Amino acid sequence: MSGWLAETAEDTGDRLVIMHGISSRVMLGVMTGAAVDPILGAPVAKGLPQGSVTLVESGRATVPHLGTGFAPA
Repeated sequence: MSGWLAETAEDTGDRLVIMHGISSRVMLGVMTGAAVDPILGAPVAKGLPQGSVTLVESGRATVPHLGTGFAPA
């Protein structure tokens, strides 16, 4: 995920990334500078219910829509 972010860092415009479970938590963790989980060896953000929308701007995440799906991964 860090590789994709680095490869697209110079691209202009917004991005819509649709992900599930732990991969979305790691991507969000990388983008917001979350602490590295000692078991996974990667930054992991807090989980959100399915259907949530997270907006990341300048390393800061906001949740404009909190889903009502099953509990986070």
